[in-house]
Amino acid sequence: MDSTSAEHNRLYERAVELAGFTAKLVPPIRLSWLAKWKVRRGIKLLERVVEIKPDNWAALWVMGKAYQATNESAKALQSFERSFAINPQHADIAREASISAMECDRLDAAIQFAQRAVQLRLDDPGLRANLALALLLSQDPRAAKIHVEQALAADPTDRVTLAVRKIIDQVISGARPCPSRTRELFS
Repeated sequence: MDSTSAEHNRLYERAVELAGFTAKLVPPIRLSWLAKWKVRRGIKLLERVVEIKPDNWAALWVMGKAYQATNESAKALQSFERSFAINPQHADIAREASISAMECDRLDAAIQFAQRAVQLRLDDPGLRANLALALLLSQDPRAAKIHVEQALAADPTDRVTLAVRKIIDQVISGARPCPSRTRELFS
Protein backbone atom coordinates (compact mmCIF):
# COMPACT_ATOMS: atom_id res chain seq x y z
CA MET A 1 0.00 0.00 0.00
CA ASP A 2 1.46 3.34 -1.01
CA SER A 3 1.50 6.37 1.31
CA THR A 4 -1.43 8.04 -0.49
CA SER A 5 -3.63 4.97 0.01
CA ALA A 6 -2.57 4.71 3.64
CA GLU A 7 -3.40 8.39 4.21
CA HIS A 8 -6.76 7.91 2.47
CA ASN A 9 -7.63 4.95 4.66
CA ARG A 10 -6.48 6.67 7.88
CA LEU A 11 -8.53 9.79 7.12
CA TYR A 12 -11.58 7.76 6.11
CA GLU A 13 -11.52 5.68 9.29
CA ARG A 14 -11.20 8.80 11.47
CA ALA A 15 -13.96 10.61 9.54
CA VAL A 16 -16.34 7.68 9.95
CA GLU A 17 -15.47 7.57 13.64
CA LEU A 18 -16.40 11.27 13.97
CA ALA A 19 -19.41 11.47 11.63
CA GLY A 20 -20.47 7.89 11.10
CA PHE A 21 -23.20 7.92 13.73
CA THR A 22 -25.15 10.31 11.51
CA ALA A 23 -25.99 7.38 9.21
CA LYS A 24 -28.85 6.50 11.56
CA LEU A 25 -30.35 10.00 11.62
CA VAL A 26 -33.14 11.38 9.43
CA PRO A 27 -33.59 15.13 8.84
CA PRO A 28 -34.40 17.45 10.45
CA ILE A 29 -31.74 16.75 13.07
CA ARG A 30 -30.84 18.52 16.31
CA LEU A 31 -27.38 17.83 17.64
CA SER A 32 -25.48 19.04 20.68
CA TRP A 33 -22.63 21.50 20.20
CA LEU A 34 -20.08 18.73 20.69
CA ALA A 35 -21.80 16.39 18.23
CA LYS A 36 -21.93 19.18 15.62
CA TRP A 37 -18.23 19.85 16.12
CA LYS A 38 -17.46 16.14 15.59
CA VAL A 39 -19.60 16.00 12.47
CA ARG A 40 -18.00 19.13 11.00
CA ARG A 41 -14.54 17.73 11.73
CA GLY A 42 -15.59 14.49 10.06
CA ILE A 43 -16.78 16.43 7.00
CA LYS A 44 -13.39 18.16 6.70
CA LEU A 45 -11.65 14.79 6.79
CA LEU A 46 -14.09 13.34 4.25
CA GLU A 47 -13.37 16.24 1.90
CA ARG A 48 -9.69 15.30 2.05
CA VAL A 49 -10.57 11.63 1.51
CA VAL A 50 -12.52 12.49 -1.64
CA GLU A 51 -9.69 14.69 -2.88
CA ILE A 52 -7.39 11.67 -2.65
CA LYS A 53 -9.90 9.21 -4.11
CA PRO A 54 -12.75 11.01 -5.94
CA ASP A 55 -14.56 7.74 -6.74
CA ASN A 56 -15.03 6.73 -3.10
CA TRP A 57 -18.82 6.52 -3.18
CA ALA A 58 -19.00 5.37 0.45
CA ALA A 59 -17.11 8.45 1.66
CA LEU A 60 -19.46 10.64 -0.37
CA TRP A 61 -22.45 8.86 1.19
CA VAL A 62 -21.12 9.38 4.74
CA MET A 63 -20.42 13.01 3.83
CA GLY A 64 -24.01 13.39 2.65
CA LYS A 65 -25.31 11.97 5.92
CA ALA A 66 -23.02 14.31 7.85
CA TYR A 67 -24.30 17.30 5.88
CA GLN A 68 -27.86 16.16 6.64
CA ALA A 69 -26.94 16.16 10.34
CA THR A 70 -25.74 19.76 10.08
CA ASN A 71 -28.95 20.67 8.20
CA GLU A 72 -27.04 21.53 5.02
CA SER A 73 -29.45 19.83 2.62
CA ALA A 74 -28.02 21.29 -0.59
CA LYS A 75 -24.52 20.04 0.25
CA ALA A 76 -25.99 16.69 1.32
CA LEU A 77 -27.78 16.38 -2.00
CA GLN A 78 -24.58 17.19 -3.91
CA SER A 79 -22.72 14.48 -2.01
CA PHE A 80 -25.45 11.91 -2.61
CA GLU A 81 -25.67 12.83 -6.30
CA ARG A 82 -21.92 12.29 -6.67
CA SER A 83 -22.11 9.02 -4.74
CA PHE A 84 -25.02 7.78 -6.84
CA ALA A 85 -23.23 8.70 -10.09
CA ILE A 86 -20.45 6.33 -8.99
CA ASN A 87 -22.72 3.60 -7.60
CA PRO A 88 -26.16 3.81 -9.26
CA GLN A 89 -27.20 0.37 -8.02
CA HIS A 90 -27.38 1.34 -4.35
CA ALA A 91 -30.92 2.03 -3.17
CA ASP A 92 -29.80 3.67 0.09
CA ILE A 93 -27.93 6.37 -1.82
CA ALA A 94 -31.01 7.07 -3.94
CA ARG A 95 -33.20 7.21 -0.80
CA GLU A 96 -30.96 9.73 0.93
CA ALA A 97 -30.66 11.80 -2.24
CA SER A 98 -34.46 11.88 -2.45
CA ILE A 99 -34.79 12.96 1.18
CA SER A 100 -32.22 15.72 0.74
CA ALA A 101 -33.86 16.83 -2.51
CA MET A 102 -37.20 17.13 -0.68
CA GLU A 103 -35.51 19.23 2.01
CA CYS A 104 -34.07 21.49 -0.75
CA ASP A 105 -37.45 21.83 -2.49
CA ARG A 106 -36.03 20.08 -5.57
CA LEU A 107 -39.08 17.91 -5.97
CA ASP A 108 -38.39 16.64 -9.50
CA ALA A 109 -35.05 15.29 -8.31
CA ALA A 110 -36.72 13.89 -5.18
CA ILE A 111 -39.21 11.93 -7.27
CA GLN A 112 -36.53 10.65 -9.66
CA PHE A 113 -34.32 9.41 -6.84
CA ALA A 114 -37.28 7.91 -4.96
CA GLN A 115 -38.45 6.09 -8.09
CA ARG A 116 -34.95 4.75 -8.67
CA ALA A 117 -34.72 3.54 -5.07
CA VAL A 118 -38.03 1.68 -5.44
CA GLN A 119 -36.84 0.11 -8.71
CA LEU A 120 -33.69 -1.08 -7.00
CA ARG A 121 -35.50 -2.57 -3.99
CA LEU A 122 -39.11 -3.36 -4.86
CA ASP A 123 -39.72 -5.12 -1.54
CA ASP A 124 -38.86 -2.12 0.67
CA PRO A 125 -42.03 -0.36 1.87
CA GLY A 126 -40.06 2.55 3.34
CA LEU A 127 -38.73 3.44 -0.09
CA ARG A 128 -42.25 3.38 -1.51
CA ALA A 129 -43.42 5.63 1.36
CA ASN A 130 -40.64 8.10 0.49
CA LEU A 131 -41.87 8.11 -3.10
CA ALA A 132 -45.41 8.79 -1.85
CA LEU A 133 -44.11 11.71 0.18
CA ALA A 134 -42.20 13.17 -2.78
CA LEU A 135 -45.31 12.87 -4.94
CA LEU A 136 -47.45 14.55 -2.28
CA LEU A 137 -45.05 17.48 -2.01
CA SER A 138 -45.16 17.72 -5.81
CA GLN A 139 -48.92 18.30 -5.53
CA ASP A 140 -49.96 14.84 -6.74
CA PRO A 141 -51.85 13.39 -3.75
CA ARG A 142 -53.67 10.74 -5.83
CA ALA A 143 -50.40 9.21 -7.08
CA ALA A 144 -49.03 9.51 -3.53
CA LYS A 145 -52.06 7.59 -2.23
CA ILE A 146 -51.32 4.64 -4.53
CA HIS A 147 -47.75 4.33 -3.29
CA VAL A 148 -48.54 4.86 0.38
CA GLU A 149 -51.17 2.10 0.21
CA GLN A 150 -48.63 -0.24 -1.42
CA ALA A 151 -46.17 0.58 1.36
CA LEU A 152 -48.79 -0.13 4.03
CA ALA A 153 -49.78 -3.39 2.35
CA ALA A 154 -46.19 -4.53 2.89
CA ASP A 155 -45.84 -3.06 6.41
CA PRO A 156 -49.22 -2.10 7.91
CA THR A 157 -47.80 -0.99 11.27
CA ASP A 158 -45.12 1.47 10.11
CA ARG A 159 -45.88 4.67 12.03
CA VAL A 160 -44.21 7.03 9.56
CA THR A 161 -46.12 5.57 6.62
CA LEU A 162 -49.36 5.72 8.60
CA ALA A 163 -48.70 9.42 9.34
CA VAL A 164 -47.99 10.09 5.65
CA ARG A 165 -51.23 8.30 4.68
CA LYS A 166 -53.17 10.42 7.17
CA ILE A 167 -51.82 13.61 5.58
CA ILE A 168 -52.56 12.33 2.08
CA ASP A 169 -56.12 11.44 3.09
CA GLN A 170 -56.62 14.88 4.63
CA VAL A 171 -55.39 16.54 1.44
CA ILE A 172 -57.60 14.40 -0.79
CA SER A 173 -60.65 15.06 1.41
CA GLY A 174 -59.95 18.80 1.40
CA ALA A 175 -59.40 18.94 5.17
CA ARG A 176 -55.98 20.49 4.69
CA PRO A 177 -54.02 22.08 1.86
CA CYS A 178 -51.44 20.01 0.03
CA PRO A 179 -48.01 20.67 1.53
CA SER A 180 -45.28 21.73 -0.85
CA ARG A 181 -42.39 21.72 1.63
CA THR A 182 -41.29 19.16 4.19
CA ARG A 183 -41.62 21.65 7.04
CA GLU A 184 -45.36 21.91 6.27
CA LEU A 185 -45.96 18.19 6.74
CA PHE A 186 -46.42 17.91 10.46
CA SER A 187 -47.27 21.48 11.38
